[in-house]
Amino acid sequence: MKIFVRLMMLVLVLGLAGPFFLKGPNGQPWMKPADVMPDTRPVEGYIHKLRAMVSGWFSEEPLEPIGQTKVYRWKSPEGNWQLSDTPPDGVTAEVIFVDPDTNLIQGLRAQKESVSANKAEAENTAPAIPLPMTISPNQVKKLVGDAKAVQETLNQRTQDMDAILSGRAPEKEK
Repeated sequence: MKIFVRLMMLVLVLGLAGPFFLKGPNGQPWMKPADVMPDTRPVEGYIHKLRAMVSGWFSEEPLEPIGQTKVYRWKSPEGNWQLSDTPPDGVTAEVIFVDPDTNLIQGLRAQKESVSANKAEAENTAPAIPLPMTISPNQVKKLVGDAKAVQETLNQRTQDMDAILSGRAPEKEK
């Protein structure tokens, strides 16, 4: 009975350790130690928050967030917002911390134009075409005629290709 238990223990150890040593089709081991290690990022975040809270009691300067990228943001002379990982010379830039796991930075809101200027523009311009349409209703007949002409050309080419493939001469257009 002792031999059986020892043999089962050996099989268990080999079964658990084998994937770390056996090579897969790509030449790499089936498993790496990192595959079985727990993700410690949430714990690191809690520790950093605790450190920041405690350091805030003793100093005025806050700590940089762990795992976030420091980005500098400033407005160029042309009025456009610029982002960089290094601060510009001679310009006061705002420091932003960006989470690399997020792919969005909140956009800036556009300023609204005055309503009176929009009313004056609307009175001087032609009526706008509704959004789903891209052409005026007057051009629909021409568009349908062009589509029919293209379809006729494609049908003629298909007939010519069929004729060439079957060994007879293509028909001439009338």
